[in-house]
Amino acid sequence: IPHLRDRPGGWPPAADTTPPPEGVYFQHLGLYAYRRDFLLQLNQLPSSQLAECEKLEQLQFLEAGWSIQVGLVDQPTRGIDTLKDYQAFVSRCRAC
Repeated sequence: IPHLRDRPGGWPPAADTTPPPEGVYFQHLGLYAYRRDFLLQLNQLPSSQLAECEKLEQLQFLEAGWSIQVGLVDQPTRGIDTLKDYQAFVSRCRAC
């Protein structure tokens, strides 16, 4: 942390060629549900350099003092990041 997402490979800083430290890493799987009162305040949150660096808006919420709930799952899953991903998801669900 931080993971410089816009830098090729994300890690390491540009002048450093050291590989990332060994250890356990988790895949980020985001499922978001917001309460109305939070959504009404969302655009008033201060900007967050860490959230911009990592491209994870939940870091902005945390830095502003909000809490989030995090859980662990046993297996990775496919992401839905584009319209094509969403259409494939809908097709898989209809086949069930």
